[in-house]
Amino acid sequence: MGNRAEAFLSIAPDIASYEEYRRIIIDHVYTVKLQHWDKTIRILSSQALGRLAPLDVSHVGDEVVQYLLKNSLDERNIHLRHGSVLGLAETILAFGKLRKANGGSFDGLLSEHSLLEIAEMVPAIEKKRLYRGKDGEQMRAAVCRLIECISIAGVHLTVPQQVSRESSRCWKPANPSVSNLFGSMFYNRFGFLTRLTLVFHTQMKKSKNKPQWHYPI
Repeated sequence: MGNRAEAFLSIAPDIASYEEYRRIIIDHVYTVKLQHWDKTIRILSSQALGRLAPLDVSHVGDEVVQYLLKNSLDERNIHLRHGSVLGLAETILAFGKLRKANGGSFDGLLSEHSLLEIAEMVPAIEKKRLYRGKDGEQMRAAVCRLIECISIAGVHLTVPQQVSRESSRCWKPANPSVSNLFGSMFYNRFGFLTRLTLVFHTQMKKSKNKPQWHYPI
């Protein structure tokens, strides 16, 4: 396991720092390794993609993200779907770090269309009922990680999208081991609820009408 982690998280990004190898490595990770039959490989591949993303922002932000968005909703291949959700999560997290150095904006990193699709991904997964089946727990864990990365990266969500995220079925795992993921996510969720409460009360003070829910987290 140690050798595999080193290969994915250290050696691959080092080799990808050379331009002639960069695109080949990135493409192999997201088209092949993210749908590997071994769950551990899919997890390592998603983490590797997060480290590779800053090396080729235009390619990852365009072609790779669109591939991940599409296949996160695949209904036939659980390995592809699970890996794509994880890959999307880690890519968003990587771009969230770049966003801070970009003046707090995703301009030049992710298109408006991609950001809208990212914001709607959790409701879309729930609408398709992709937590079903014997591998449903894997999807719950992956979606929990996606929610965490969206929160940390600061992706703009409308309040209905935020509420949908907070009420997601991924918070209700049948397998207790999935619950271990929630500890690291608590502060992000608590922060969301605090901001949502403040927005509501501020809006109520400013207007006698029903608040308009269109605020970012």
